[in-house]
Amino acid sequence: MAVKPNKPLAELMELDKESKLTKMCPHTSGSDTDYPDRLLLDVEYFIKKGSDPKNFERLAKEESTLFIFDGANKIKEISLEGQNGE
Repeated sequence: MAVKPNKPLAELMELDKESKLTKMCPHTSGSDTDYPDRLLLDVEYFIKKGSDPKNFERLAKEESTLFIFDGANKIKEISLEGQNGE
């Protein structure tokens, strides 16, 4: 999985300078399998030094898209706008 930032969020994040696409630099990722009926996945990205975190949570929810991949094939694209974060 990967999260693509829209421009307002991208301005706060460390971006992969080698990529032709707007890609945030990943920090960590993981999963939680403690639930019998679901799998929780998480991913963290680096924030630029000096970024104002004041609007960060709102921008992360409103200005990004989640991509889910099977290998190199994108199988799902979900706007995070309106998602409750659970």
